[in-house]
Amino acid sequence: MTSTSTSRRTSPATFFTSLRTIPARRCSSRTRHPASAAAALIRCKSGEVPVETLKVGDKVRTLSGKLKPITWIGHGRRLITAATQNARPLVVCRGALGKDVPKRDLRLTRGHSLYLDGMLVPVEYLVNGSSIYWDERMREVEFYHIELKQHDVLVADGAPAESYREDGNRGLFDNPDPPRFTTAETPWFAPVVTGGPELDTLWRRLLERSGFSPPALIDDPDLHCCSTASGLTPSHTSRPSTRSKASTASASRKCRRAICASPRGILSRL
Repeated sequence: MTSTSTSRRTSPATFFTSLRTIPARRCSSRTRHPASAAAALIRCKSGEVPVETLKVGDKVRTLSGKLKPITWIGHGRRLITAATQNARPLVVCRGALGKDVPKRDLRLTRGHSLYLDGMLVPVEYLVNGSSIYWDERMREVEFYHIELKQHDVLVADGAPAESYREDGNRGLFDNPDPPRFTTAETPWFAPVVTGGPELDTLWRRLLERSGFSPPALIDDPDLHCCSTASGLTPSHTSRPSTRSKASTASASRKCRRAICASPRGILSRL
């Protein structure tokens, strides 16, 4: 495993997330009105509760089933500009991690870790462009992060997501009161993994679960694009293809293996 437990994450990457993401929406007038995405629901003693309604002292139910009081809630709001791209949320689609995990689309900032296969993985390392992807529509985000007395795993929309741990990023929150318990020396709940065979295996499994399939391949050496009044269209010679169905299927499998052999390469940039 490759652990980053001794390094600091200093971008807006560990925030619990943008739970009221506000995309710009087209309308008939010259102004644009915000449309709020649903807030993440945190499992608590009384059931699932919208994160922005939680208060210090409220008890959340951790992944272990134990009830633990909230000791601090970090909060902030950002406009998404060229200078604040690190605050852009990632979407973890419903069912991306397992059956009904998460229960609904969950938005997290890039460095917020999910607890999977016994390791904490920043969600940016799970991007596959299919079931986990960057939300390019967002123009303004509001984010929250929940501190407990020890670093732990909360349940957000049914998905296991880390609680806050001081990691040199306190100044990225807008509220003036500092975290009460966690420090840079606070033990991690589990190793933070950003590379290695365990992560590659997890990434491939989530990609397979997403239903992704590589595009069809052809063997026409004269494939080209034709410019018309309506745009560019692909064109090729009229001769029949010499590739059999079996060889096409084999090439498709090779393409898939090539993509999966380099996790977070091509697809992570989608």
